[in-house]
Parts: sequence; C-alpha cells; structure tokens
Amino acid sequence: MTDATTGVPALNIGFSSEALAGKVAIVTGAGSGIGAGAARCMARAGASLVVVDVNGAAGQQIADQAGGVFIQADVSDLAQITEAVRQVADRFGQVDILVNNAGITEFTDVLDISEQHWDKIHAVNSRGLFFFLQAAGREMVARGGGSIVNISSISARGYSFTSSAAYSSSKGSVLALTRTAALQLARHNVRVNAICPGVTLTPILDQWRESTDAARQQWADMLAGIPLGRPNLPEHIGALAVFLATDGASTITGQSFTVDGGIMPS
Repeated sequence: MTDATTGVPALNIGFSSEALAGKVAIVTGAGSGIGAGAARCMARAGASLVVVDVNGAAGQQIADQAGGVFIQADVSDLAQITEAVRQVADRFGQVDILVNNAGITEFTDVLDISEQHWDKIHAVNSRGLFFFLQAAGREMVARGGGSIVNISSISARGYSFTSSAAYSSSKGSVLALTRTAALQLARHNVRVNAICPGVTLTPILDQWRESTDAARQQWADMLAGIPLGRPNLPEHIGALAVFLATDGASTITGQSFTVDGGIMPS
C-alpha cells in the first residue's frame, strides 16, 4: 500500500506493542516531523511517552493522539530543560529513553550566514541537545541504565543539499557528542547512539519545497538523487529509534546510523 499524499509506501513497523513496555520515553521536538513520528513509534511500542516541544498546541496534539503526556519547553533554555526532566522523574520515577530530536534550520547560503543565524541554530541543535542529554543522562545513571538516541542528519556527513552550513555544522557536533558521551557513559550502562536521516517528509521541508520555482527544482533533484527513489517518512526514523531502545540493541552504543535510501556512502 502507498500513502496517497506522499507516494511513500505505508509502513508496517516491525515491533510489538510490548517492545518498550515499562519504559519511559522522552521525545524532544515531538510536535511535528521526525519528533512526532518517533513519539508515535515509542507509544506504539508500549513506552510511557513524554512529548516535549516549544509549541504548546502542536505538542499537546501529538501527546493526545499518541496517549502520552506533554511538557512545554524550549531546549535552548537550560532552566527549561532541567525543569522538564525533573517533571518526568517526579511523575514516573524514571527516565529510560531519550530521543534527542529538537532541531531548527533556515535555508541560508554560506556567504549570507549571520552571527545571529549561527547562534540561533546552534543554541537548539547543538547546545540544547547536549544539555538535554546531560539532564536525562543523570536520571539514567541513577536508575542503572538507559538509551539516548540523538537525531543528527546526513548534512553532518557532507550532503550537498543541506539547508545551511550552520545547520550541517550543528549536526556534525551531534556525531562527535554521541561518540564521546557513549564512551563516558558506558560504565553506567547508558547507551548513546545517533541517527542521520536523509530526505524526510516534514512540515519544514514541505514549506520550503513549495516556496519558489528554484526550490521545486531542487526538490526534484533531491528525489532523483535517492537510489531507492523515495524519501523517508518520520516513522522510518522512529522505528530505528525504537529498536535502539530495546534489549535487542543492548550492546550497540557510540554508533551513527544513516537512513537515507542509499544517498550517502557508509
């Protein structure tokens, strides 16, 4: 079967509703796009879901749809990160899984990037991701283990159609952080991995690809460059995040997995 809107085959995600039973999963930036897809997958796998997003209406909607709880937080603000994780620990008594997804971008040429643009992108994609990892990691260490899945991008690996150099560099830092954190947290049984999505159908991408004739042509070129001939749905990323949180992945840490239909070499 094929999704009538996207043309992408409908997903038959291969995990049971008990795969993450008894675990508490936080998904940041879960109000839309990849975060929403990951949230839905975590809930379908049986986890107690916590949706975190800066957008109150969008985050609450996903939480209601997936049967989770919503916490509004801006991940560029350390105090809000700390408070969000405290609320989860107080309510559930544990934090087992973090899908560290919250991210932003703007389509800007390398010669046009301003200091403000650079700082804005890195405040969420790099700084915010690190401090959410740290806050959740502390709870996991106290409990005796956990799984952190950082969402990077094939832009971190040199994908030519990246939205901006600020974005690609922020996502590159995610890969470095993933490896370092995995090595330092391994003794606490906290695993840290990253996913590098390729072209994925999200609201940000949808808005951009219809913005100008040039964007529409670039979108066609992007699709033509996918060997499998189709982009990701957000649930493609969510499905891998679920696996990385299961006991089946209990010896996988410090790794970065590319999900892009064959665009980038391994």
